[in-house]
Order: sequence, then structure tokens, then C-alpha cells
Amino acid sequence: MSNLYYIHEEFGSDSTAATKAPNDLQKIFQDCKFKPLVTLKKNSKIVRIFDYAFKLLLCLIRIRSNDILMFQFPFATHGNFKNILMKIAQLKSAKMIFLMNDLESLRYNGEKKVLIDKEQYLNSADIIICHNQKMREFLIDNNIDNKKIINLEIFDYLLDNFDKEYRPFDRTVVIAGNLSPQKSAYLTELLKNENRIKFNLYGPNFTSSTKNNDYVSYKGSFSPEKIPFVLEGDFGLVWDGDSILTCSGITGEYLKYNNPHKVSLFIASKMPVIVWKQSALSDFVQENNIGIVVDDLIEMQEIISNMSEEQYVLLKENIERLSEKVRKGFYTSNAIDKSIKLLRKDKN
Repeated sequence: MSNLYYIHEEFGSDSTAATKAPNDLQKIFQDCKFKPLVTLKKNSKIVRIFDYAFKLLLCLIRIRSNDILMFQFPFATHGNFKNILMKIAQLKSAKMIFLMNDLESLRYNGEKKVLIDKEQYLNSADIIICHNQKMREFLIDNNIDNKKIINLEIFDYLLDNFDKEYRPFDRTVVIAGNLSPQKSAYLTELLKNENRIKFNLYGPNFTSSTKNNDYVSYKGSFSPEKIPFVLEGDFGLVWDGDSILTCSGITGEYLKYNNPHKVSLFIASKMPVIVWKQSALSDFVQENNIGIVVDDLIEMQEIISNMSEEQYVLLKENIERLSEKVRKGFYTSNAIDKSIKLLRKDKN
């Protein structure tokens, strides 16, 4: 029987999802019977060189033919080590699974629908777990074998002992994340308008002078572990760019391909979501009936203003069923299970 390994890293924790997502994945790897091959820490450059050399030697000894190695992609940290480890895995005839956190060629490359140079090593993977069907199609267009690609569907958001008291339906929309004018430029236009619904805002860098008026309430900034317990509202909005009429710019374009971790936060928090109609996750939201998809934020206000409590209760019931799955790591575990079965089937 082949061994299952992953590269354990000490990501730390902060007030954003930057560390929540990779830390959650490592917990799920362990739940799926993957063992740490090595543990990588943040060290000084000199210490790191000796640490890498020792651990690569250890990997060379440990890895056997048909063992399965899990990598988080892209190699955002310890890239040199992982590139050499990848070559060791190939030398030893081990199998490699790449689970995508991001695809930088789409995130930063705008309209250029090609893989950037440092992503070409994707071809070395035996299995790629990508976000969704739209990202899968992009990879296939860039000559990645369709037989090795598995869709994640949605990121998980691990939470223990989560429960929230029922709150009356009052058509409040939650906006969470980096609220700076650079990251959430659309907010300036949205909050200046004559709004028909209320907004609760959570996150760092909120500088608007419209704080705490009749329609806007800024609630503060919280860690990824705490925020699901303090979110107050009926819908979670996932939007990007500088316009309320469309998701614009590079970040808006990226929504056509990626699974924002923010969607997982709202699902874990049992909160129906609002997504852009052109986003990759709009199909997932509609198929599971867990929110609304809109062309713009004016349409959003019209739909929510006219929504009955019965309609909202149905969305709420659906989101609660998905919430339990996301909080327990169902989607990642399912994709990993499919990956392992596919690799072992090919072996036989």
C-alpha cells in the first residue's frame, strides 16, 4: 500500500483568510490519512539552506514508488524546496496531487488567458484539484490533460461547535473583507447611493465617512475563526472592483474563474450569498439554491426588497445543509478521495 504524504508548513494566523485556508487544508489532509513528510518553518536564509538540505535527504530516503504526495499550489512559500522535492518524487516514481489555492495567471494576468512561466510545472502533477468547471476549462485550453483534473466545487471552512441564535429577517446585507478603497472600491459608490436595504460591514481599513448612518453599520474587524460567530445579517455579498454595475478590473475578472474563500465563510456562517451572475460560483449558488445571482448591486437591492420571508426561509434551509458540510471539510475530502481512487485505478 502506498504512503500518503503532505508537506506541513507553519503558516501562523492573522486577521485575514490568507492563513485560514491553507491551515484548514492541512487539517483535512490529516483527516484523510496523509502524514507530514517534513515540517517547514520560517527560518533565516542561512538556517534555511541547511534545513532544506537535511530535509531533502530525508525525503529521498522516505519516498517510495507509488507513494502519493500532496502539494498546495502555487508554491507560494518554500518554493525552492518544493521544486526540488517535486523532482525527487518524479525520480522515485511517486505520484503528486496539486490542490489549487490560486492560479496567478488568472489572478494577476487579466485578459491574457495563458499560464505564466512559473506555473508550467502544473504538467508534472498526476492529479490537479482545481476550483470549478470554469477553471478546469482554462487549464484544458492550456494543454493540461483533462483526465487529471478534478473539481473541488467549493472551499471548506472548518469550524468547531458552531451555533448561532435565530435573528428576524430584516434584509440586511453583510460585506466582509478588506474594506480599503483600493480593494473594495465599489463601496464608495454603493454607500453614497440612496439605499433601500441595510449593510453591516466587517473588516480592516474601512475609512468611509458614512460610518453608522441609517443604512450602514461598521462592526469591526475579526479573525477568520471568530467572524462566523459575530456576523449579523441575512445575506453575504461577494463583489469586487470599483463599480456597482459589474465586477470590474483584474479582481472582477478573476471571479469568473476562482472560488473566493469569502463564499465559504458565508456558507459556514449559515448565511445565503449574493454573487455576480458572471462569476464561476454562480452555477453552484443556483444549483444548490443558497442565494441570489445578480448582474449588478441595483438589481440586488430590488430582489432583496421584494423577497418574502417564505422565500428567504427556503434559502436559509438550503444553506444550513451545506454549512455543515463546509464546516467539516466535506468538499476537500471528497476531491482527495476521488484523486486517490483515480491514481490507484491507473496503477492497477
